[in-house]
Amino acid sequence: AKIDFNLPEGVTLESTEKETLSFKVEKSKEKEVPVKIDFVGTDEAGDSVPWAYDTSPETVKVTGAESSIKKIECVQGTITGNVVSGSAKTVEVDLIPINKGGKEIKGLVMDSAKAETTVRLMTLRDVDINITAENVGDGLEVESISGVDSIKIIGVSDIVKEINELEATVDLSGENRDCEKEIKIKLPDNVYIYNSDSKNVVK
Repeated sequence: AKIDFNLPEGVTLESTEKETLSFKVEKSKEKEVPVKIDFVGTDEAGDSVPWAYDTSPETVKVTGAESSIKKIECVQGTITGNVVSGSAKTVEVDLIPINKGGKEIKGLVMDSAKAETTVRLMTLRDVDINITAENVGDGLEVESISGVDSIKIIGVSDIVKEINELEATVDLSGENRDCEKEIKIKLPDNVYIYNSDSKNVVK
């Protein structure tokens, strides 16, 4: 007969024998991780791709054994392609904690097991960036800015097709030598940076 064990946080069942059970006890840790949405079974038509936005909650607190918490990358909700269309739709998804390889991590407790997000087919486009330096110190000049000159955006088709260039700023407060700084890109409503996980850095 199969026996299910309801174990407390930080305790994992290592092995079983006929008359004995072996348990491993670890410290319990907590970590706040982002909620990410994955699409499966989608048919991309040209530059149109499924997109999720206005996700709530944006982050989830996960608690469990220290070794498992170290492996967690995010909590993920999965949406099938037949849900997504050219019109915005709000859907609820179940969340699971996953590692960098995209595999589920078992035995963790989340403070929210579900999320709501809005999904829609949107349009991709590469656009140029015009970067302006702000808060340059007295007596200093910016000789050059290099590193990022274009970016991929996604958004509502009618808006994205009208965008050829985006304005961006880099804050040089307190800098008096060559440095690397993250830029802030000014986005219109209903337009998003496609690969928002990567930082856009200039020198």
